[in-house]
Amino acid sequence: RPFGQAILEAVQNAKTSIWVSAYYISGSSTRPIKDFYAALTEKAQQGLDVVVLSEYGPGTSARVREATYNFARELEQSGIRVWFMSGYRILHKKMILVDHQIALLGSANLTMAGTLQSDEMNLEIRQPAFVARMRKDFDKIMASALPADATHAKEIK
Repeated sequence: RPFGQAILEAVQNAKTSIWVSAYYISGSSTRPIKDFYAALTEKAQQGLDVVVLSEYGPGTSARVREATYNFARELEQSGIRVWFMSGYRILHKKMILVDHQIALLGSANLTMAGTLQSDEMNLEIRQPAFVARMRKDFDKIMASALPADATHAKEIK
């Protein structure tokens, strides 16, 4: 099924957690990405552990960094925890972990273009050992990430 539909259904059915890793995040007034971020917000407000980890390093264009940061502020205001990878490496992984039971992986950014316009390849995996490895990978990335506000403040200095 289409990637936008798959990620929306996974998020809407989440019970405990939604962890997202994406190079570029942006809002949109277009479905399905609009509905995806609305569902993330709803789940965060219900008390689920909703984390978005995105790229904000020197290897990313200033335009993408600023757009990502501005959208991150919107997400944080709705209760979503946003972290940025700002080290020497570029975070290009696109991964969504739902309830530590479902992994959605692929090439699509979580943008309108990534879910509607671009030619992408994405997979949904429910195999427990594989999902556990993806969770460890996410934890490893998070260990070197900073909260969005701290990252932006560090860049301004």
